[in-house]
Amino acid sequence: MEHNEDLIYLTDENGNDSGFALLGTVEHQSKEYAVLLPVEGAELESSEEGEVVILQVERIPGEECENLITVDSQEELDQVFALFCEKYRDEYQFT
Repeated sequence: MEHNEDLIYLTDENGNDSGFALLGTVEHQSKEYAVLLPVEGAELESSEEGEVVILQVERIPGEECENLITVDSQEELDQVFALFCEKYRDEYQFT
């Protein structure tokens, strides 16, 4: 399976780096969210294939970088994922 998404690398609070493919972004209740798929090197992690990570995008005024924030509400995650599925229904196959 070949993926052409943008790859990004995030560092967690313990200093561990993880790679993700940026599948897309969606807006919900005036907030922006990034939908990410974990990758290992250039390959999708086989144990996590199909499971996405949804993080809220926080823009930093006057900076080019942004923070990605964990979303704690399962209801919010479900709503964002539903919006993502609708927006990208022609690009990805959801099961």
